[in-house]
Amino acid sequence: ARAYAQSAFEHLGAHAITLNPYLGYDAIEPFVGDPEKGVFLLCKTSNPGSADLQNLMVSDTVSGLPSPVYIHVARLAQTWNTHGNIGLVVGATQPEALARVRAAAPDLWFLSPGVGAQGGDLETALRNGLRADGRGMLINVSRGIARAENPRQAAAALRDEILRIQGEIRGR
Repeated sequence: ARAYAQSAFEHLGAHAITLNPYLGYDAIEPFVGDPEKGVFLLCKTSNPGSADLQNLMVSDTVSGLPSPVYIHVARLAQTWNTHGNIGLVVGATQPEALARVRAAAPDLWFLSPGVGAQGGDLETALRNGLRADGRGMLINVSRGIARAENPRQAAAALRDEILRIQGEIRGR
């Protein structure tokens, strides 16, 4: 894992990387040692097949309660986040899961794919996934911008919509 981290951050110059947490902390640790580099752990992904594994009930070693795997991952990530550089991939297609993960990991950033072509609703995702400070989500919209007639305009419109919704949520 140390060689993979070195390759990603030093040789390729990446600032952040998405990792599968199912190997455990010893495989994650080499990626999180530098607080200037970020890691997003797969938690509750936006694809329909995510339920095959991520919804399985396990004995949660953090809370001691039976929990879906994705909630256990969120709780582990919250405890592993000693440098403030761990986030979670939580799909915007499942707003209930977004809310549950936010409750389990109130401080972490979410990378949330699934708005647009996959059917996730931007406002619902933001209402369920933002932190108490009105931040904490990176909304990943690829096709809706890349395939737009004017990608720059589509990106600006998305940004404006996110800011509008954030303002409503925060009461501004």
